[in-house]
Amino acid sequence: MSEELTTVYFVQHARPDYSWEDDRSMPLTVEGEADAVVVAEVLKDVSFDFCS
Repeated sequence: MSEELTTVYFVQHARPDYSWEDDRSMPLTVEGEADAVVVAEVLKDVSFDFCS
């Protein structure tokens, strides 16, 4: 019998610029932008069934 393996990825959001007043439009720090690029590269070929 073949069982499907579930893989779960936990990704923390990139570092925001906390000096920004509006939380909804808060930009990332330079480090946060670099982190986001790394995460995007790592996950670029992953096919997701669900994302929350």
